[in-house]
Amino acid sequence: MKIGHLSFLFAVLIVLFLSKSTYAEGGIRIKVLFPSDGHPEDTAVWVSAEIASDSNLKAVTARVESKEAQLKKECLYEGYCIWSGSISLEGLEKGLKTVTIEAVNQTDQTAQASRSFVYDSPPVVSTNFVNGAVITESQFPAAVTTTDDNSVPHINIKLKDTRMYQELENVNGTGRIEHTFDFSKYAGQRIMYEVKVSDGFNDASGKPMIRYSTRGELYIEPGERINPIDQVTGSIIDFNEKFLLYLHADGTLFSKNRISGQSSSVFKFESDKYILREAELTSEGAVIWIYEEGDSPKGRIYLFKGGLLTDTGISFPDRCCFEDYKLNLIQSKGKYALLAFNEPIWINTETGDTDRLTGVQAIASDNAISDDGQFMFVREYIGNSQRDIYRYVSKGKLELEVQGGDYPAFYQNFPQWDGYTLVYQLANQKLLRKVGSVVKEISPTAYFDFKLNNGWVAYFQKPPGSGIPQLYEQDPEGTVTQITYSSNNDTILADLAPDGSLAYAYQGKLHIRIPGNETPIEAGNSNALLKNVNGKWYKAMNRDLLEIKLNDADTIPPSWPSGAQLEVTDVTNSSAKLQWPQALDNAGVSQYQIYRNGLLVDTVNGSENGYQAAGLAPQTTYLSSVVALDAAGNASTGNPSQNVTTLANEPVPITAIIFTSGSEIAEVGSTIDVQIRANDAKDLYAFLLKLQYDTSRLKLTKIAYSSEFGTENGSAVFGKDNNAPAGLLKLTGAQMGAVPGKNGSIGLTTLSFTALKNGETALNLQPESAVTDSKGSQRNLAAASFYIAVGGGDFDHDGKVGLSDLFLISQKNGLKKGQPGYEEQYDLKPDGVIDSKDIQYVANKAAKG
Repeated sequence: MKIGHLSFLFAVLIVLFLSKSTYAEGGIRIKVLFPSDGHPEDTAVWVSAEIASDSNLKAVTARVESKEAQLKKECLYEGYCIWSGSISLEGLEKGLKTVTIEAVNQTDQTAQASRSFVYDSPPVVSTNFVNGAVITESQFPAAVTTTDDNSVPHINIKLKDTRMYQELENVNGTGRIEHTFDFSKYAGQRIMYEVKVSDGFNDASGKPMIRYSTRGELYIEPGERINPIDQVTGSIIDFNEKFLLYLHADGTLFSKNRISGQSSSVFKFESDKYILREAELTSEGAVIWIYEEGDSPKGRIYLFKGGLLTDTGISFPDRCCFEDYKLNLIQSKGKYALLAFNEPIWINTETGDTDRLTGVQAIASDNAISDDGQFMFVREYIGNSQRDIYRYVSKGKLELEVQGGDYPAFYQNFPQWDGYTLVYQLANQKLLRKVGSVVKEISPTAYFDFKLNNGWVAYFQKPPGSGIPQLYEQDPEGTVTQITYSSNNDTILADLAPDGSLAYAYQGKLHIRIPGNETPIEAGNSNALLKNVNGKWYKAMNRDLLEIKLNDADTIPPSWPSGAQLEVTDVTNSSAKLQWPQALDNAGVSQYQIYRNGLLVDTVNGSENGYQAAGLAPQTTYLSSVVALDAAGNASTGNPSQNVTTLANEPVPITAIIFTSGSEIAEVGSTIDVQIRANDAKDLYAFLLKLQYDTSRLKLTKIAYSSEFGTENGSAVFGKDNNAPAGLLKLTGAQMGAVPGKNGSIGLTTLSFTALKNGETALNLQPESAVTDSKGSQRNLAAASFYIAVGGGDFDHDGKVGLSDLFLISQKNGLKKGQPGYEEQYDLKPDGVIDSKDIQYVANKAAKG
């Protein structure tokens, strides 16, 4: 690998002072810089030298046995140049080698210089240290294994504190290290690990050369309150009760269904052209902001739902917006989302409907939208310091909530709203609560951040006689409680739940306080994505999703009655009914988890003892099992299980795609409209059409979706791949909401083409095309083709279509492909039969003369 200029120059200076130089006598003088004498090289050797010559050099070659490379001149600064290049060592035997550099100048003088090195591969190392891993056990059995051709490598493992970078532990060994670290003393911390391996070679100063090294961070989360519940092969960006949104190391954004365990690809960031700016999960998908580099850089907003990524049409001319404030610029509640830009944008994530407050200079907080889609924002006025708080009610309707003209301005913390209570701060740091038309003071001097949820307010203020702001909480009735009593400003407000439970970080550790409990619960490392979902606290740390248990530890798991069995009844080709006995627990069973082939597929309430398994494949065997859990998260063992084999598939009508057109035979320059329909559709909920056509013969001019399937952005949504290769058309459509699919003969779309040149061509439905019913079952469509004839009819080759041509084709009426007398030139459509449509086309052209 080529060394960068600065690092290479530094290395050159080290060689000049520390290494022995090799010169060649005569009119050319060569000083070898690299490789270093006796040092190991693997796969390829980097060669460089200083060369002085009485005349210009014609060529500089470096050789190692049968391998050679031409070195190139590179000037690091004026008056100092070197010759360098790389020689591949593949195919050579390993061991001591010599590289020879030969230079030839314009007067054909030659000189050589050599340097020895060792062709040796570094040790092969395997370790169970994983960067970003969450360690939930107190004892960590670290393992590092090495293999090497010529030595027993030395291994060094170091643990360091990431806050102060102090060394915590240092372990050495040879060949293999198996060492158990006691991580209980680092509970709730983020620590750094380093693994270094050397194999007997020394550097210029005589110290062992490091042939392998790796480092990373570990999140230490042992204890009964931290429960790992999910893991992905990437970094978690967002999560809710249904989905996980994560970015894979290869640049693919995925959405994972937490119930089925299935992951769907959302977008592939294949190059630096696309940058993921922000993403937020919604109730059924995600809102995604993707920044596109290029001559006209812009950000675009996409909706992901039902496995489809749809462009909302919202774009921005640059990276945008308020990055210094570090707000969550995308936020969602229920089916609505808000983009908190300087022109706030409202999105209905179910229908794709949007509303951009164009011309409204505004700022919205990261907690400004309610379940009904209304939101609060601060409106600014250009050339005026006044700020007002407005409420977005619906399209075209804004209502003034607080007029800022009576005050100097609003403070830097933007208003928060939970759909009922509005909390805002003035420039004099006064924090106010507004419910309806009633305004009350929360704090005369609030500091830092504040949060609002379901009437609860968390904020910072200085207690009497103290110079350190402390964290306080006010309940919906106005009662105030001091939460922290810290001696410094290290407290960070993390989140506030609807029940008033409060999460905050102090010196790198997370604390959660439940209303009524004076002592907060320590909940591990605070460097995490924290959320309260349906009354439970969770945090995501890189690839792991963890549940934080707040109840006093209940370590007794539920148990099953003796002889408990899982019964299977009512088996069909796609479903089965499961039933089980009531499990026993000291505090009661809170839920049952349903597993299929080892994967969690669903959860039911602890009072239920049955489950309808649906969406199964015909003639397939599944291993179903049930796990009982109590409120503390303890899971039963020895769980009842049963194999379920579904019945054979019932014959069902297969939806087929048919093409219709009034212009199967056309002239150059004419328009050809091709309608695509689903024939004999049964419960048609969504479709994917992949269509191939010849761009040299047809030009696509229009796509019109059929109202028979649904109204665009109303009862249905349609999509098109704008990045598909030329001649490949990818179209999608889906119903909106939990509605039944369409039945019968349903129009999907009409495509309009312009004929470009004479000859036969076709519109081909590709075999990857598919349809889905309202239950999510997918069926691939059979390939189909629609043939189009452009021009033709001059059968006697006299340069025109006339009466003789009409006579010739009329004689062929009714002949089918394979019958005597059938000729393809008369089958103009072509569809395998010469019929009245072919003859009518020639008749019309003959009449025109």
